[in-house]
Amino acid sequence: MTDFGTASEPELAVMATVIGEYWIRHTRRKWECFEGDLTMAYVLGEIGAYNFSRMLKAPASGDDLPAPIGEAQWCEQLKPCNAYSIAEATGMPRETVRRKILRLEELGWIRRAPEGSGVLITPRCLRYVCEEMYPQAFFEVMETYRHLRRRLPDKWFG
Repeated sequence: MTDFGTASEPELAVMATVIGEYWIRHTRRKWECFEGDLTMAYVLGEIGAYNFSRMLKAPASGDDLPAPIGEAQWCEQLKPCNAYSIAEATGMPRETVRRKILRLEELGWIRRAPEGSGVLITPRCLRYVCEEMYPQAFFEVMETYRHLRRRLPDKWFG
């Protein structure tokens, strides 16, 4: 990876502009989807990451991705989490996390796990993420990458 200290001002301006445009679109979609509450979107993201942590031992590498399975099997594999674990992961006050969890439940994004062992994302949430949010984000990331490739020297992509 190239050291950012070697970047020219025009290169940094291209990076800031192109990546900034992506983040604005991404943030706007989250804002629209979560009633203007980006904190709620963040809490849901942490819940989902925790729920899936059992299936992905090394998520950054992608080496542990599970074989394609149906929605019911995904939901059976989820690891419940609670307000305390999400507060620890986010640095948010536990009461804030509890309020967001209650609202996410009301909206149908999460549900209580059996025996009250925490919360889990719902099949609705899983479908939204897999069928709408991530595919759209993937294509936007790829378009952002192509835009950067056209406007920056090769040293940034070696």
